[in-house]
Amino acid sequence: QFMMQDENLIPYVEGSLGRWYPVTKTGAARDFWTNDPHRKIVHNQFSAGTVPFEFTKNYKFTILNNENVWAKAINRIANDKWSAEKAVDEMIARIKQVAG
Repeated sequence: QFMMQDENLIPYVEGSLGRWYPVTKTGAARDFWTNDPHRKIVHNQFSAGTVPFEFTKNYKFTILNNENVWAKAINRIANDKWSAEKAVDEMIARIKQVAG
């Protein structure tokens, strides 16, 4: 509880020269994180948030991932000596079959 108070946590994090990113919005909003070019990158990374994987929006992406349709197309070109157009057409047909 002592360390979670901003008046204790902020000097600790800044005293460690940014070894840990602050867990509070007050600590993250300080100039300490934007004045140094290296810490600014860390600040931007944490501030940007995350992008969910496509399969969280549509489960059919997991089927396509599991079947490895992208690598199959590359394999058709590299090993089976198919043309890129033929391999991509096969891949697109499978994607349409699964995803609708």
